[in-house]
Amino acid sequence: MGEPPDSADEIAALATTATAPIATDGLPVVARQLKDGNVTIGILLVSHRQGEDAAAFLVDAISRYCMDRLRVQLEVSELAEENQVLRGALAIDVRQSDILSNSGTMNSLIQSAIRAAASTATVVIQGETGTGKELLAKLIHAHSHRAHKPLVSINAGALSPSLLESELFGHAKGAFTGADQERRGLFDIANGGTLFLDEVGEITLEAQVRLLRVLQERTFCRVGDHIPIPADVRIVAATHRDLGAEVKTGRFREDLFYRLNVVNLQIPPLRERREDIPLLVNHFLQKYNRQNYKNVEEVPRHVLEMFINYPWPGNIRELENCIQKSVVLAPGNVLIEELV
Repeated sequence: MGEPPDSADEIAALATTATAPIATDGLPVVARQLKDGNVTIGILLVSHRQGEDAAAFLVDAISRYCMDRLRVQLEVSELAEENQVLRGALAIDVRQSDILSNSGTMNSLIQSAIRAAASTATVVIQGETGTGKELLAKLIHAHSHRAHKPLVSINAGALSPSLLESELFGHAKGAFTGADQERRGLFDIANGGTLFLDEVGEITLEAQVRLLRVLQERTFCRVGDHIPIPADVRIVAATHRDLGAEVKTGRFREDLFYRLNVVNLQIPPLRERREDIPLLVNHFLQKYNRQNYKNVEEVPRHVLEMFINYPWPGNIRELENCIQKSVVLAPGNVLIEELV
């Protein structure tokens, strides 16, 4: 295939021997001169060869060409803008639909999370284990002005106090035995973005003091160093504990509690939103059918009622594990009661 025509060829195509008062074989030469910015040369070429009628035609042809190109550019721009709006709307719907629910309580919670996301406030998400606290934190980050920056997560309850500080703030070379090089912490990595502190109620009082200092001063120091580093990080914390009760018993600092608990979102346990169970069962069936190349599609009514009536102390995580096991072990396309 040949090269696509340039603007000079397009202008020349507007002329024919019947319509143009200028030799068409010369028109591309003139058009290219104008395209390259040689307006004076283009005019001289026309006026020298054909006179005023040819010049008038060339002006008209180029004007029509420019108007057509402008119209196309405007249409492309409008389509691109519309596409961007639709993509943005779709992205929001997709992110919201990650939290599957038919519950009015949950839908109200999701809308509260989206409104909180638009602010700069710290957020505490409370709920039992397995209710989806991290998923709600991801939703908040995705709807915030920090969405283009990192979302960094850490389970604060799974680390010792010294390791937690090193993970959060990093450490200087030689800060302790084995620290043979400088290491960045999560506050540094999450700069400009969001830090999700899961199980924040489990951290020690000593670590709480350092976390409070970061929230107050918006700076931190690496372990073994005294050079302050700016901390432009939004905190979203989660816990299965009642932090207010923890404050009363002295296990959680009151000043840190009020720093964190600007917006409080309570996720209800699955037993309080049983209307979501059929939706979740179907979702996990599809997920684990795909992963395990199975075709378990039928859930007998009595099995579904058993799912709905069970209290699910492990919440959505427990339900998901149950469906995964049942799909893997199912001999056919029916979810049988014996495997639940």
